[in-house]
Parts: sequence; C-alpha cells; structure tokens
Amino acid sequence: MGVKRSIGYGLAGSSILGVGVAAKRLFALDRQRGAYRRAWESHSLATLKWLSDLDRQEGTTGALEDKDQENAEAKNEENTHAQRPFVYVALGDSSVQGIGASSVEESYPARLASAIETAKGQKVALINISLSGATTESVEMGQIPLMRGLGLLDPGSEPDLVTLTIGGNDVMVPQITPSAYSLAIARILDALKGRVLVSTIPSFAPMSQDARAQDMSELLAEEARAHGAGLVDIRALSQSWPLASYAFHYHAADMFHPNTQAYAAWAQEFYNVFAKDAGLRPLDVASAPQWGIGSHRVAESEA
Repeated sequence: MGVKRSIGYGLAGSSILGVGVAAKRLFALDRQRGAYRRAWESHSLATLKWLSDLDRQEGTTGALEDKDQENAEAKNEENTHAQRPFVYVALGDSSVQGIGASSVEESYPARLASAIETAKGQKVALINISLSGATTESVEMGQIPLMRGLGLLDPGSEPDLVTLTIGGNDVMVPQITPSAYSLAIARILDALKGRVLVSTIPSFAPMSQDARAQDMSELLAEEARAHGAGLVDIRALSQSWPLASYAFHYHAADMFHPNTQAYAAWAQEFYNVFAKDAGLRPLDVASAPQWGIGSHRVAESEA
C-alpha cells in the first residue's frame, strides 16, 4: 500500500511539474509578442536609416567625384550596383514575426534574408512590418499604407522582394468569409509591385477550421496566379508531415504557432520558389549564416 501511495505521489508530482513547465513555456511564448515586435521595429528603423544614408552618399558621390557628366553617371551606376542592398519587405501576421521560434533570428524572414544574401553575395536590407494577430484587413489598413508612407511603393523605389503570409487568423474569424478573404488578397496584390511571394495557409488539422483553411488557400492560389505572384505552398508542406509529428515536433508550446524547426522548413520553401524565379543556385537554407538582426533587442524565448 505504501509503495502504491509513493508511486501515486510520484506520478502526481510529475504531472504538476509537467503542468508547471508547460505554463512557463506558454508564458514565455506570450511575452514574445511584445519583445519580437519591438525587436523588428528597432531593426526596421535601423535598416531604413541605412538605406537613407546610402541614398545620400550616392547623391554626394555624383556631385563631387567627377565633373564630367558621363564619368559621373558611370561612377554613380557602379557605386549603386556595389553599395545598394537587396531590399526585402515581409508582410503578414505573427508567423512572419517569428512567434514560436527560439529567437527572431530563427524566423523565416530572417532565415530567407540570410539565404538570399549568401546566394547573391549582396547585402540584404530586411524590413519586417508584419503584426501579431493580423488578418487581411490589418495588411490592407496598416501594412500597405505603411509601405506607401515609407515610399516603398513609389515608382522606382519598390522592394526587390515582398513576402506575404496572411490567413491563419482569418481562418479563425467566422465573419471573414472565404470570398471576402479572396477579395482582400486581390486588393493587396494589386497594391504591391515587383517580385511578390505569397504563402498558402498551413494545415489546421485535426481542427474543424481546416476546411476553411483549405478553401482560403485555394482562393489565395488563384489570386497569386492571376497577379503573377510566386506561390509558396506551406499548406502542402505541413500536410506532408505525419499528423502526430506535425502537432508535436513542428509547433510551439501553444500548439498553434510554428516552432524553430517549422520556420526553418518554411524558409527553405520560400527560398526554393524565389531561387527558381530569380535564377539562383540551390541552397540549403540551414547552412546559411545566422541572420544578424540590426537591433539591440534580440528577443529570445524558452518556448
């Protein structure tokens, strides 16, 4: 009887400990929202300042280096090619922030930026203006206007790449119908110029909302094709993993957000589509150096 009681106490203690660990991880995950947002804001502001400084330097070079107009133009073109970074803007929701990853540097935009920089041998200026909790309405009402206000939609100033991952929160809002989602995606893609990559909505299995995720993903794919945007099929990727593995090995503590391992796979899918379109060599994204975020707030979590 004493042995059974000891075993019972041991199991109860283990259960309590397990709940405590899970609660700690959920709390850490919740703290990521503010920490990661601040880290990306600080990084993006530093990146915009860098781009602005480069623009001023190029203007000064053109005015001072050579009085001969033809030589000045040639040198300006050479300097622009040598100094101008590859500008990448990331739009979307918490998955673009990297919520669930061990650090913002393990988010898929950071991994993708590092891979592009490695493959092209060109500095990448990453501007991440995504927002945790965002829906298509958030992109239309907040992120697109922000791009416009920053001059990132001006003719001749468009980014070299825009990625869009949006829909995971739309799936969870019954008032957003699949047709409304499709129309919003069309308006967003109408506003964007240049090379754009959009990703489908990952699997919500075994949740009932997976049917909506499927419908919305199909509509998104149609709009991507109609607008000439590249399609990154994150849904097919998530469905390729066995359900138990997908649930427990590719999700963070809240069982909703992807984790570091999942984001690494997402980044590879994004790079594969981009590289094929841009004529770049195949690259194992995991082999690229860790992205050096231009922020003093490199937020980390134990989630």
